[in-house]
Amino acid sequence: MNKLISKVSPLTKAIIWLTAKPIEQNTENYKAIDYLLDGLLTSSLNAHPDLSSRVLIGEQFGDQIHVFIAHEVLSSEFKHFLRLIEIKVTTENNILFIDEIEKFDEMNKFLSPDLKNNIVKYQ
Repeated sequence: MNKLISKVSPLTKAIIWLTAKPIEQNTENYKAIDYLLDGLLTSSLNAHPDLSSRVLIGEQFGDQIHVFIAHEVLSSEFKHFLRLIEIKVTTENNILFIDEIEKFDEMNKFLSPDLKNNIVKYQ
């Protein structure tokens, strides 16, 4: 099983993936996230290949999972995503953070104190 997939549990309510380069279908993270979203990432990429960021909402373990993927991170987009998930994440949940571009510290400043406690960094 893919290492990323094994980190996703019923408690995972969101995935944040900051990519080092434009999304490539042959990477392990791509394959894992596309699998978790039942092909929604591939559909989105085929429909809008030129986007530098995207928000996708799928279903895992009978509940919604929100995914933010960005190659060029705009703080305004990231803040909007955080507002979207903030009401859905409880103290029991987690947010998987995949940081290929070393921007965790920069993005961390936008997280509310409640969300900061829910972050699980994936390397």
